[in-house]
Amino acid sequence: MACLHRTRALVAVAALVLAGGCTDGAPVEAEGAGRPVETGTGPDGGPGGGSRDVYVAMGASDTTGEELPDPIGQAWPWLLRERMFPDHEYVNVGVGGAPLSAALLDQLPRALDAGPDVVSIWLNGNDILIGVAPEDYEVQLTRLLAELDGAELVLVGNAPAWDRFPALRACAPDAPRRDDRCFWRGLPPPDDLRRIIAEYNRIIARVVRRAGAELVDLRARAGGPGDLATMTVEDGLHWTPQGHRVLASRFAAAAR
Repeated sequence: MACLHRTRALVAVAALVLAGGCTDGAPVEAEGAGRPVETGTGPDGGPGGGSRDVYVAMGASDTTGEELPDPIGQAWPWLLRERMFPDHEYVNVGVGGAPLSAALLDQLPRALDAGPDVVSIWLNGNDILIGVAPEDYEVQLTRLLAELDGAELVLVGNAPAWDRFPALRACAPDAPRRDDRCFWRGLPPPDDLRRIIAEYNRIIARVVRRAGAELVDLRARAGGPGDLATMTVEDGLHWTPQGHRVLASRFAAAAR
């Protein structure tokens, strides 16, 4: 999502020039984001891999493990790395609340500096939330994938049914105002939101195909075993450990 983040993080993204870089492979803080960026480290603080092959994860609060008991070791990018790329150095440049435009400014330079062989990208939820026009999103995603064309494998997640997530249902124009899970009152009506999500997914599929990247389809039947909207923590927005395991499985399937 890209995962949708709370209003305060979106304000921070809009107001700040996000900081980048890393120091000696240790966690570094993205200024104003309030989330650590793990660079070349595993859950135990040790090196993420012994070879020069590098896996870089780009994204928002889902990528940083927001609301998880162990935001590094339980987050889907680390689970993906353990399953598919165990010998790769692990570089997570995700920033909570980031739309794609912010990731181009902040995360992309750090990703390129790492010299990635494999890149995972999940950046669409915040763009949908803040109303980025689909045509602008297409331009930005095209640029991002063009910049990453040196990587051997680029995995790009599309948009799940964000409209079914409890926090977003609570923010629908006709939702009861007493639901305190709502953090963003500017959402369009549910039918319009579904149309926007569908348009984003058409764009993501088109751009990914053009770039020769791999599409990770995160859509699922409502209430089905892969429905991410049923795997959120109490805030109705971020994923449980089970949700992160499902995400890792979806990305792993696309990487095979």
